[in-house]
This record gives sequence, structure tokens and C-alpha cells, in this order.
Amino acid sequence: MQTHIQIGDVSPRVHFTADGVQTQFTFLFPIFENADLEIYFDTIKQGSGFAVSGAGNSAGGSVTFDTAPSNAQIVTLVRRLAIQRTSDFQESGEFRSKVINDELDYLTASLQQVADDQSRTAQMPVTNTATLNMNLPTPMENTALCWNNTADGFMNGPSVNEISSAQTYATSAGASAASAATSQADAATSAEKLSGTSTTSLDIAIGSKAYTTQSGKFFEAGRWILMTSDAEPSNYMQGQVTNYSGTDLTLNVTNMGGAGTFADWTITVSGTCGPIGSTGSTGLTGEDGFAAGSPFSNNGTGASITLDGNADAVIEHTMNATTTIGVANLIVAKQYDFTVVLKQDATGGRAVNLPTGSTWPYGEVPTFPSTANAWCKFVLTTRDQGVSWEASWIGADYA
Repeated sequence: MQTHIQIGDVSPRVHFTADGVQTQFTFLFPIFENADLEIYFDTIKQGSGFAVSGAGNSAGGSVTFDTAPSNAQIVTLVRRLAIQRTSDFQESGEFRSKVINDELDYLTASLQQVADDQSRTAQMPVTNTATLNMNLPTPMENTALCWNNTADGFMNGPSVNEISSAQTYATSAGASAASAATSQADAATSAEKLSGTSTTSLDIAIGSKAYTTQSGKFFEAGRWILMTSDAEPSNYMQGQVTNYSGTDLTLNVTNMGGAGTFADWTITVSGTCGPIGSTGSTGLTGEDGFAAGSPFSNNGTGASITLDGNADAVIEHTMNATTTIGVANLIVAKQYDFTVVLKQDATGGRAVNLPTGSTWPYGEVPTFPSTANAWCKFVLTTRDQGVSWEASWIGADYA
């Protein structure tokens, strides 16, 4: 006949989720006295409003509440013993089995309590071979606890404010990166809409010209457009759009260059042609100029071009390396217009660096051709001795 509690291999703790109706909850671990059972609603320890039964029963017992715990409330029942010895065996005294069994039961229950508490603490795996200093540093308010730089002990880490700031900066950086990617995509889309092509066969002449081109371009009525022949960009027409619908484009040509009929047109948005100004007074006789046409210079090949105010107005250059455009001999209060023709060599892939302060119409930078033997033609204009430049695209052969 059993005369003492049997301590089985059972956890001294159990949890329930209340439904707002149930008032009785069962625990399967034994307790010695009713006071050995601690009861919690969520994290709040309860001191009244319930009755405990089953003290001294090896199979556990139950707790009955006067009022059912609220719905979804976590009910915790846990055995909590005072770690103490309450018996004392006298030398040559009476040695009763019940006393020693009760003592061993209490010790076993105490060990279960310690084991349960320890199981809820931070621990290293038994397979970890590291030798660690598990002592905690001196507490600092609002500071994170982290491993040190040798991963063998703890240290005080960043503050809560520092962590929050880092999260804010990371979020902001992510948003900025996304915005930059969107802006880049939008810029690429807009740049693509600034130019088009046409295979409509037309002769170079002043007046209304109708073309078939791509739809969805920035060729709305009133926009100034430059049309150049791919075969030779010096053959061109410039004017204002009078109609653009679908793939139909009508242009009122007011400026032209070259002659002939062509069907290899590159169409680009250009700057506005200003009105013809009044005739100014006759200036001083200048130095002897070039024999005919615009002064022209073929710079050959190399990594630099110089826009010389005392020399060339039209420069043709073959790039065999990244090419930088520089300036020289510009004077105050004078406008300079330089026409530049750049050609890729047989290798291609050569980049060009424009003068500092160069801007394009509507801020849309055209795509410079990079394939072997391709060419492009554009105009650089300055009125402030080279501090700023207005760039106008004439055309290109992307080869």
C-alpha cells in the first residue's frame, strides 16, 4: 500500500488557454501542500478566487476558479517549492520509511523544479566546444547585450536609439535606392522618346514635310525637330511640328542644309530657332578668314579636342580612346558656335567628356553611338567665355 507521493517524470508546469467558460483546470504533477501551487493569469500571479485540491496525490490535482478566466487568457499552473530540508534523522533513532520517502520525494521534486527553471534559460548546446565567459557585463540602460568581437563573452552593444536610427537610415536608403532606380528608368524612357527614325523619301526643302515615324514620341505640335540623313548629317531639315498623330508627323521646315532626296532620316528634338535679329552696325575688319565655308579642322585621332576661339568652328575627330573636349582662346561677350563630328575608330566603345557646364534641351542627354566606325554630330554654343555650354544634337549613325 502506497504511503507517500510517487514523483514521476513529469514537468512541474502546465499552461492552458482559457475560453471564458471553463472554471476547473487539471495538473498532472504532484504537490505536497496546496500552497505549493502558483497560479498565473497571463503574467499576473493570482492570490485568491480559486480552490486547490489534490495535495499529496501522486497523480496531481486541480484548481477551481470562482469565475472563469477571460477568453484567450493564458492560465499557468506551476509547482513552486521552498528549497529547504524539513526533516532531521537522529543518531540511533527510529528510521521510518515514510519519513525518508517523503524526504526523497521532496528532493526529487525540487530537482525537477530546478531543471524546469534551467530549461527556460539561455544555454549553449552540449555539442559546442567553445570555452566561454558567461558572466554578464555591468547593466546599462536602453543598451543591447551582444557577443564581443572574439565571440567568447558578452558585452554592452549599441543603444536602443542607435539601433532605431540605423533602422531608419536603412529604410531611408532603401527608399532612396528604389526612387533612384525609378528615376533612372523614367529618364531612360524619356530619353528614348526624344528621337525616332523615318524611311519616308523626301527632298530637302523649305515648307511642310510629312513623315511616317514611331508613335509615342515627344513630337507634339509646337515642338522643334531636327531631321538629319544617316548617310551624311550635313543634309538636314529643321522646323516646328504642326501635327503628330500615331505614326504620322508633319513638320514646317524653316531651316535646312545640304540638298537631295533621302529616306534615311534620324529625328531628334532640338532647341528652338530664335527670330532673326536686326542688322547691327558694321564692325571692325577682322583677320583674314578661311578660304570658303566654315573653318574646318580634321583633328585626326587622339584623346582630346580643343575648341579654339581663334581657329576652328567645325571639328571632325576620330576617337581611339576616351576623348575630352577642352577650350581655348575664348573672349568675353562673344558667342561661339562649334560643330563637332565624332567618329568611333574600328574598335568602338570610346566615351566622350563634354566641357564642364554643358546642358541639353529639356535635360535629356542623347545616346552617343559606341559601335565601331559609328559617328555623331552636335553643336556646342557658349556666350560666357566657356563657363556654360548649350548642346544641340544634330544626328548620328549608330552603325
